[in-house]
Amino acid sequence: MPLTREVAEVADLTGRGGPPPPPARLPEEPMNSGQKNYALPPTYSPAQIAEALDCSERWVKEQARRRRIPFIRSGSGYRFTKDHVEEIFHILEERPDRANASEAQATSPRRRSHAPSGGPVVQLRARRPRRARSAA
Repeated sequence: MPLTREVAEVADLTGRGGPPPPPARLPEEPMNSGQKNYALPPTYSPAQIAEALDCSERWVKEQARRRRIPFIRSGSGYRFTKDHVEEIFHILEERPDRANASEAQATSPRRRSHAPSGGPVVQLRARRPRRARSAA
């Protein structure tokens, strides 16, 4: 719609005149369904991430849902870029503690090789099953 002379004068006085901003730049080739835009980074599905992490696809989706791992939410669900995958590996990475590394090799915290000393040893007795107790 062309501007009238009065509107053009008011626009010049307020400083709002001038050329309009350039239109938003569209991609060279529009994306149609079935076509891929190769300028975008490749993304991976939760199934591919689960295979790389050797875990279930359900676990990957649950971690993304709880915002524990980075992701992109698209119309088809969760998607992951290469940067996301690298960050997930860093999040899940566990490194040994250098101060405790020598102690951990000397003694295993899971199993004791001897009974604790210093107190009387109490012999444990098994209980009768509930069925046997209620019947009696």
